Amino acid sequence: MNIMNDLNILPDAPETWQAKISRLVRDVFLPYAVPYVIPAFLSWKIMRGHRADPDDRIASLQAEIRRLQQEIESFQGHITTTQRQQYQKHIQINRDLDAISNMLEERQDIYCSPFRYKDTRLKAEKKLREYVVERPYEKELKLFSGVEEILEKDTHCGINRGENGCLMWVYMDLWRTRARLNMQENVILKMRTYDSKSKDTNK
Repeated sequence: MNIMNDLNILPDAPETWQAKISRLVRDVFLPYAVPYVIPAFLSWKIMRGHRADPDDRIASLQAEIRRLQQEIESFQGHITTTQRQQYQKHIQINRDLDAISNMLEERQDIYCSPFRYKDTRLKAEKKLREYVVERPYEKELKLFSGVEEILEKDTHCGINRGENGCLMWVYMDLWRTRARLNMQENVILKMRTYDSKSKDTNK
């Protein structure tokens, strides 16, 4: 009996798309892909095992942050110390300039007074010159040359002691301005020196 012609046997059901995919994977993909997939998978696992632990990386970054924060604190402390030192120096310079201003005022009062002797004025001028020369910042502010010009050229006399002198008051403003500028420049210079030393240390 020919089975193919037996009408009592039902034909096979159509193959579903899920069955087709399973058959393709079984018959095509697995035989050809497995020899490549397995080595690739093993290689990926090995490489992953060699990668740095995220916790180690975090600890390393946190240590770098702490180091940078310490540098910032050190730098800020250096700035504060430098500014304090320069400010104290500036205060002393202004005190000295106040003394110079008083001596110039006294000298001009003698110069403008018809009742005071020339010898008294010369003594006051000598005292003024000696005081100026002894200042450690004399060359920075150019005190001595300024005083010499005042003594030579300032012949202005007013009605009273406070109005005497003209050139000397301009010089006083100039010296105070120079002193303030020098203070700021010294702070900047010391910051640059500190920065250079820090870079050399970190190399």
